[in-house]
Amino acid sequence: MQELESGQSRSIVHLPVGTFSIPMGLGALATAFHRAAEVWTTVPAVIGEALAWLTLGVLAALLIAYGTKAVRHRSAVAAEWRHDGAQRNSPVLLGEVPQVAGSG
Repeated sequence: MQELESGQSRSIVHLPVGTFSIPMGLGALATAFHRAAEVWTTVPAVIGEALAWLTLGVLAALLIAYGTKAVRHRSAVAAEWRHDGAQRNSPVLLGEVPQVAGSG
């Protein structure tokens, strides 16, 4: 396991469940461009479609990465889902766990 300059490791154990907010935001942006293309003819529909495919790719990558974390580091995932603030440096994780289901 390599150490970064700041002392943090690159291990997948440090992947927070909150990263699932990324595809949620991208999906919302894709939807906004899709709706804008329906209303205004100056907005190309391809932007919304490209963002939708990007969202799908990011979500797939995160699901694979977090699934790998769940297999390799079950205790870290369990602590994260139990909202164990001592395990993670985030005081509020309870609102982030449902994002896994909402980002799909």
